[in-house]
Amino acid sequence: MKLGTHTGAISDGHRISPIGTRTLKGVTMLKAMFKYMVMAIVILPVYVYAETTVADCDFNNNGHVDFGDFLAFAQAFGTNQSQFDLDGNDSVDFQDFLLFVQFFGQKINPAPVPDGVQLGERLPDFTLDTIIGTTFNLYEYRGKPVFLNFWSMYNPVNDLLYVDELRHTIGDQMQFVSVTVDESSLSVKKYVEVHNYTWTFVIDSDEDVSKRYNISEIPVFIFLNSKGVIVQRLHGRQSLVQLLKSAKQAIND
Repeated sequence: MKLGTHTGAISDGHRISPIGTRTLKGVTMLKAMFKYMVMAIVILPVYVYAETTVADCDFNNNGHVDFGDFLAFAQAFGTNQSQFDLDGNDSVDFQDFLLFVQFFGQKINPAPVPDGVQLGERLPDFTLDTIIGTTFNLYEYRGKPVFLNFWSMYNPVNDLLYVDELRHTIGDQMQFVSVTVDESSLSVKKYVEVHNYTWTFVIDSDEDVSKRYNISEIPVFIFLNSKGVIVQRLHGRQSLVQLLKSAKQAIND
């Protein structure tokens, strides 16, 4: 065997440097170690701190984790502010940052809204005949705020007080519907025509809708947002200021 100027064994005419072999193995090992380290850093926090949610990282309470939350977290980094201490170790550190970035860009899924007749509930659907012979279905107006009031011909002036002014003030931002429990649509139609009221009037002659909505006295005013959720429910005579305030609340909700 002939030795050359380079140190190392000869195999099939190629020289393999022991130093080069060790370097190659070292790089491969480092890559593997880095891979498993990243897996441990990213996956382990999710497993250990599974109770952390999107809502925990929504520091500015706007419904999703965004850059504003990142800035808030950055300012709190290194402190012991409990709001930003996601892993509960009494320190806002890199571990909390890893938890935070997992939820970055995510939105909070709102809880389902139950059907009902109380504030915050989605008003159940109904279909009633109008005074002009057509039908009105509440759910057909989903996507637009709705003003719903229950009244009677026994005292129409009191029951419909300020409703016409409210409608002219709000315009087409809301759908106006007046429900009367009177049996005669002809008398209601005549009264509406005399006063030149142009919004929708429906007849609940058997009081089925009134009973389902727990209408025990009138007038009653119900304000729905565009999703059909009750944002305000008023009983008795109301001022125009109160009606307008409730209407704006439903429109902006």
